[in-house]
Amino acid sequence: MKAIFFLLSVALCLILLSQPTIAEDNISQLIAKVCKQSGNCTFSLKSNPTESQRADFMGVALIAIRLASDNAVDTSSYIKSLLNDTVDMDPSIEQGLFDCSDQYLDAIEQLSNSMAALVDNDYKDLYVWINTAMSDAKSCEEGFKDVKDHPSVLTDRNNQFSQLCKDALAIAKPLVTN
Repeated sequence: MKAIFFLLSVALCLILLSQPTIAEDNISQLIAKVCKQSGNCTFSLKSNPTESQRADFMGVALIAIRLASDNAVDTSSYIKSLLNDTVDMDPSIEQGLFDCSDQYLDAIEQLSNSMAALVDNDYKDLYVWINTAMSDAKSCEEGFKDVKDHPSVLTDRNNQFSQLCKDALAIAKPLVTN
């Protein structure tokens, strides 16, 4: 009798798990909408379709923030590698890289704070932290505008990070307005 009950329980669980729920459909629609708006989601939310398709709304937001944070960590490491070879570097570029290094460290912390805000259901702070992190990349880029004849070596990375933050903000926006 226990075996039959167990098998029926397993069968019921499998049936229920295989059925898409309204929430899952909404998540899929949200991901599609964010990707359509950003036009750049192929490297963000769609980079891990298994995880993002199984996630609930909060899970998708965490994935988006984590992707932005991972990108910031990678960019911070890249900046450090550039700063390891400053022998023939223009002093104004070196200073710009030092400033960007600080800004990306701040962005990493702000994205960590945004994850904590999300977990605490503090959606307004979540939105503020992500916006602030995104402004760090903008500040980094602007720091190179005064350097004559030397465009920013971080433009592509700053743009990619900003896009990831925009994706995270697009997901967080419905949370803030509720």
